Amino acid sequence: MFSIWIKSKTVKVKTYRKLHRVLVPSFALFFLFVSLSGLILAWKKNSAGILLPKTEQGLSSDMQNWLPMDSLHTIAVYSLKDSGLNEYSTEIAKIDLRPKKGIAKFIFEHHYYEVQVDCTSGKILSLKKRNADWIEEIHDGSIIDRFFNIKGDPVKVIYSSALSFGALFMIITGFIIWNKRRKKMNNKVNT
Repeated sequence: MFSIWIKSKTVKVKTYRKLHRVLVPSFALFFLFVSLSGLILAWKKNSAGILLPKTEQGLSSDMQNWLPMDSLHTIAVYSLKDSGLNEYSTEIAKIDLRPKKGIAKFIFEHHYYEVQVDCTSGKILSLKKRNADWIEEIHDGSIIDRFFNIKGDPVKVIYSSALSFGALFMIITGFIIWNKRRKKMNNKVNT
């Protein structure tokens, strides 16, 4: 009975080892993309404006002095068109309002440019590309959804889930294989 139990454990470890050897190279390239893009994204706020444009300072943080949001939106859209980027979408993805700095960042759909507008004067403080956004899309797999114009981010969900389960599987099987070898080495030393 004991020998059958030992054989089944040995077969499981051999199976885990085979799966581990097959899956590690398969996932390695994706893990490389995720780890490198994650490393780059960790530095985005400290990249001297290379990955993410520096947040500028507006004239006033007092909201009583600010222009209406629809006026700021119009200014941002016209500045995008006037800058020679008129073929790019003017559809707003999000507005990042910074009350302490007195600015609004207008981030657009379908491209990676942002416009920073002074909320008091309406002056354009910055119009720059947000490189961190496309790196983040590589990181989470949503760049494929964007490229093929797939709604709902299904590739992102599948990609992230597969990599997460793959990493978890590698850790568990790696630990089982390592633990089995460690026990084997200890038995050799003790005998």
